[in-house]
Amino acid sequence: MIRTMILVLAAALAAPAAYAQDFAGQFTDSAGSGATLTLQSTEDGIYAGALTMDGESVPLIAEADGGVLAGEMSDGFMTLAFRARLEDATLVMDLVSPDFPEEVMDTLEFVRADPEAKASSADEAAADVVVNGNVLDAEQLAQLEATYGVRPLSGDYWYDAFSGLYGVVGYQAYGFMFPGHEFGTLDRNVSRGNTSVFVNGRELPQEEWLIWSYMLGYPIQMGNYWLDAQGNAGYVGNPIPTVNLFAASMQNSYGGQGGGGDNFWSSRFSAGNSNADNTQGYVSVPGHGPVGYGF
Repeated sequence: MIRTMILVLAAALAAPAAYAQDFAGQFTDSAGSGATLTLQSTEDGIYAGALTMDGESVPLIAEADGGVLAGEMSDGFMTLAFRARLEDATLVMDLVSPDFPEEVMDTLEFVRADPEAKASSADEAAADVVVNGNVLDAEQLAQLEATYGVRPLSGDYWYDAFSGLYGVVGYQAYGFMFPGHEFGTLDRNVSRGNTSVFVNGRELPQEEWLIWSYMLGYPIQMGNYWLDAQGNAGYVGNPIPTVNLFAASMQNSYGGQGGGGDNFWSSRFSAGNSNADNTQGYVSVPGHGPVGYGF
């Protein structure tokens, strides 16, 4: 299912989508439950975001076709499909089973937060790519485009220069880039962590802790850990790694089906591959997904 979702997303990014409405923004449950929905446009017609209920955030990915937004959300254990439509400032979301998409299990209604202010604030920040609290200048954007072949979309990101992990501020890791970019200091609270598990100084939120634990095959204990770009991980203060995250992911998540002399790895929020000496492969770039290098 995870690999299928990655392939579907890659195909969606490669093909232009016809869309008529802008679903991007922050929404709150009209019933007053406190649930929130955040949607961010990553490409024409493609949206990523999260549904947060009772303090738990579930990532989602969707594609807009005409006036309907259709996609899936998954907590790593269960996948749920949905269809959504905008009725003025209200987003109506029908929750459906991936196996029986015509059968609506529940309907949620969300009201867009301050829709009039959304347009003006979006115009003001349209050109800004913010990483670790710093707005990237023209030279930094040009360097990223030269390195990855694409220009990052505007947004507020965090970036771990030691491992290459990145994500949107307030959320768990979304994927990997090359390590070593100088984008400023990574804040410990940038993912709103709540687990007392720190990776390169960043506290993991519970949903990301669950992903790491699932990939490793055992619950990660509270502590301070380091993770490098090759997937090696260990305890801060001890340079000897205790595990390789990519190898563990292949073994525990996919039955060891890496093979072929390459370095394929995958998780719920990202995937990558490279040849034996890492001169060719692909990594993930903000707003664009997998991008090849060395070809």
